[in-house]
Amino acid sequence: MQKFLFSVLLVAILAASGCASLPQDEAMHAQAPAPAADAEEANLPRVELTGDLLYALLKADFLLTRGHYDLAAEEFLALARETQDLRLAEEAARVAIYARDNGRALAAARLWLAAAPQSVEAQQVMVVALIRNGESAEALQHLKDLLSHPGDSANSFRLIASLLSREQDLHTALDVLGQLIKSRGDSPDALFAYSHLAL
Repeated sequence: MQKFLFSVLLVAILAASGCASLPQDEAMHAQAPAPAADAEEANLPRVELTGDLLYALLKADFLLTRGHYDLAAEEFLALARETQDLRLAEEAARVAIYARDNGRALAAARLWLAAAPQSVEAQQVMVVALIRNGESAEALQHLKDLLSHPGDSANSFRLIASLLSREQDLHTALDVLGQLIKSRGDSPDALFAYSHLAL
């Protein structure tokens, strides 16, 4: 029963904090269908809701709603590590990305992607976190993985250009996209994405 209560409480807290706190960033939201509830439920860890865990969840949510994004990211990441719950890893990654807490963003993105390796959103967040941490080679591999998903190539490149255009280190973003283009030959979609990012 306590494990069920943990899941219900966690969903309620994440839904409430998601509605009230972080400005929406289009680059962090892929246009991919959400996984089926049964499949997601199967990947969730069995965690007992203790008093300490409840307190930590409420503290993280309070920090987030009060705009203390760096502290909220720290709390959500600690919870994600303790529980191995991908929902907490996702929240930690998103909050840390927004707060530009690059080290925690990368740590949270790794947890999220490990728990949900097929998640397009997790890969997008991972790319941003890697670029911000100067890990260009690994970022390039994740961009290749993003392009390997079924779908429209032109749309995939537009999404990547949009994702990278928000980064402060545009030189690194251009370098990574340039390497991606070299591996894709003379794809007009890739060249268009590069010119969009370079403007």
